[in-house]
Amino acid sequence: MSARPSLPLRLAERFGALAQDAARRVAERGWTRGLALLALCLALFLPGIADLPVTDRDEARFAQATKQMLETGDYVDIRFQDEPRWKKPVGIYWMQAASVAAVGGPEGTGIWAWRIPSVLGAILAVFATAWAFRPLMGAQAAFLAAGLTAISLVLAGEANIAKTDAMLLGLTMVALGAWVRLLTRSGLASAPPPIEIAAGRALDVPDPDAPAAPAGKGWKVDPYHPHAVRAGALPPAEDARRPRPDALALRLILWGALGLAVLVKGPIAPAILALAVLGLWIAERSLAPFRALGFASWGPVLFAVLVIPWLVAIHLASDGMFWIESVGGDFLDKLASGQEKHGAPPGTYFGVVWAVLWPWAPLILLAAPFAWRTRGARATAPLLAIALAWWLIVEATPTKLPHYLLPAAPAAAGLVALWLTSPVAAPRRWQSIAAAILFALVGAALGLATIVLPLYVNGTVSVWGAILAVVGLAFVALGAVALWNAQRRAAVATMFAAALALYPAVLQFALPSLTWGFPSALMASAAAPYEACVGRPADTQSYREPSLVFLQGTGTRLLQPAEAARSLREDPAPLVWIEDRRRDQLDEALNLTGEAQPPALRELTSVTAFNPNRGGVTTLRLLTREGVEPLAACP
Repeated sequence: MSARPSLPLRLAERFGALAQDAARRVAERGWTRGLALLALCLALFLPGIADLPVTDRDEARFAQATKQMLETGDYVDIRFQDEPRWKKPVGIYWMQAASVAAVGGPEGTGIWAWRIPSVLGAILAVFATAWAFRPLMGAQAAFLAAGLTAISLVLAGEANIAKTDAMLLGLTMVALGAWVRLLTRSGLASAPPPIEIAAGRALDVPDPDAPAAPAGKGWKVDPYHPHAVRAGALPPAEDARRPRPDALALRLILWGALGLAVLVKGPIAPAILALAVLGLWIAERSLAPFRALGFASWGPVLFAVLVIPWLVAIHLASDGMFWIESVGGDFLDKLASGQEKHGAPPGTYFGVVWAVLWPWAPLILLAAPFAWRTRGARATAPLLAIALAWWLIVEATPTKLPHYLLPAAPAAAGLVALWLTSPVAAPRRWQSIAAAILFALVGAALGLATIVLPLYVNGTVSVWGAILAVVGLAFVALGAVALWNAQRRAAVATMFAAALALYPAVLQFALPSLTWGFPSALMASAAAPYEACVGRPADTQSYREPSLVFLQGTGTRLLQPAEAARSLREDPAPLVWIEDRRRDQLDEALNLTGEAQPPALRELTSVTAFNPNRGGVTTLRLLTREGVEPLAACP
């Protein structure tokens, strides 16, 4: 007589059964799948967009450069104050400028307006994943892959930051989807019946796109079936009952998305598509993956029309320096050395992927043997090529940042979705235990930090944030139990629930409450009354974070000690921020000005905060000269 399952396992199984039943009903129709994905995206990506202060340093630099575009009307030459920003193309700046202009312009507008393109890019990535993968694996598995992509921790984070990566992923997946659908236009008119894989088991994945077929042997093995291993045939077309997009339209979508992606972040999207093409070519030994690109069509013309005009304009505006900065100073530097103190040894991403793609990353450990066993399949070959090759590329690159894994996230999610929708044998015991531990460690750290950090820093915690964190931790516990016992259905359901609870708890409540960790926001608020008196933003000597320029205004001057001393001596109404740890530099500069007696200084206000970029607590004081008339009436 077998032992009765524990209460946590029974709860997890019950929740998994309810979630699967709901998902099955949702997945029956295209419009319900779309609504479900949209609701999921909004629940994950909108929390924190307005309440999380602007972050340093990349987001603040992007946002400030966009603000200056709107202030100056120069939409070609990208600058942060007077410093050129030629390391990245112009696409994301144009998108941010459009979103900010649509809500009234930069004056008095919060950072949320700059983040709109990132939110839209993340939503586009989720929908494009479902669209791209449907011809490969069927509607239900593609729907699941899109959902897994949506709940990736890294995508939720990038959706809340005004920079390139979320939009880049969305455009990349649109291009990939158009290429996949161009492949499926040639070949059989419908998907094949179940086939036998190398392990000898028949895999029958329910697919609303495929008609029912009689069981038995003698069926021709189609390598473009989601689980085929052998290769050698052209891909099947989509269900003939649905209208198919015109080939020219698909090629225009493919090359248009590639063009926009290149304008957003250079060659990343073409590289991802190239990995998919090469992976399928290796599996098929056919030129069909290359022919589907449509080099001899109007697609490349559209690509050139989108990309070349700005490249010519920025070449002329920068006297050719754009190529030196973007290719030599950014791209090649990242390949050659750890840029901006972000260097790390190979193997780093294997250690952090469990957090970057949490909550479903531990499922990669379980799905990997299946993905490798079916590596010649229509669905598996391009996805495995993207996921594996991109991982090797970024591991070999000295510069390491967590979001570098993002371009491979949908491909990895697709492989996991194929495994989840396949009746394969249970994973080995050690795999289940390892997956449960990895899932629980990251989830527990996220949930506990949501409660502990605000309590430690502020002495209080948001009630709603704490409630969401506790709910999330409960689902993390249930999910760990499900993984430990190899219950795939229950594990996946609890992963979605944990993400839906913990991400808003972190982004909407915990992080915005940690004002101590955002010095620029505190400084801008403290200096605002004095800036109103003198009619200009305060200067800063040693604290040089770009978020301060964005919050105080483009006119904020980043001064050297001698310049700060000159301002305090000579300006009619000086305002200078100075860190205590650099006060000696200012005092020395004041004593070197040649006058017998340095001017008497008055402290207007001070801020003590944690600077995450420096990794320490800092105290900053806003100084002026004694007897300055415009500041006499200020508080």
